[in-house]
Amino acid sequence: MTGAALLAGRAALAAGAGRVFVELLDPLAPPLDASRPELMLRAGWSHRVDREALSRSTVVCGCGGGDAVRAVLPTLLGHCSRLLLDADALNAIASDESLRQQLAARAPAGRPRC
Repeated sequence: MTGAALLAGRAALAAGAGRVFVELLDPLAPPLDASRPELMLRAGWSHRVDREALSRSTVVCGCGGGDAVRAVLPTLLGHCSRLLLDADALNAIASDESLRQQLAARAPAGRPRC
């Protein structure tokens, strides 16, 4: 179920984002989006990337990973410059008070969210 994350990544590109990383949590997900090869699909990316890179990146989060997305959300909410959230990410945030607080803190810090 990676379709929502890929659609969100494509939307970010269409909206003018320069670099879009899409981390697909499904280990069977394809390594490339053939219709938009400029999308940077990265398995395990959020666990390996440094915070400086996150602060300069557009990140699509949710990835059809269900509850698996909950583990990467604190890092992404705290450090990503631009962040697109799909339904799985939004559901995880809705059920977790600390994630909701992190999401709310993005606006005063000047970090947009969609």
